[in-house]
Amino acid sequence: MPVYRLTKDAIEKLPDKSFADKGLSERGDLQRLLRAIRYAAMVSRTTVQAVVDIYQNTLEKQQIATGPAGARRATPSNKTSNCS
Repeated sequence: MPVYRLTKDAIEKLPDKSFADKGLSERGDLQRLLRAIRYAAMVSRTTVQAVVDIYQNTLEKQQIATGPAGARRATPSNKTSNCS
């Protein structure tokens, strides 16, 4: 497939080159770049408020999983006895 360069006053056909000529691995490099483009397209529609909400939800889930900051989870070795 020919590639062209657009300038202010001309369209120039560029010399034919293969991916290997340019030092690119079609499978590895292009797949990586396409993933980056898809990710950028997804993120570009994300608002700052959405990022704040996502981060807040993540923090809340972490706190639920680990308990309040500095609190120790009950284990057999640190449980208090209800016996008097």
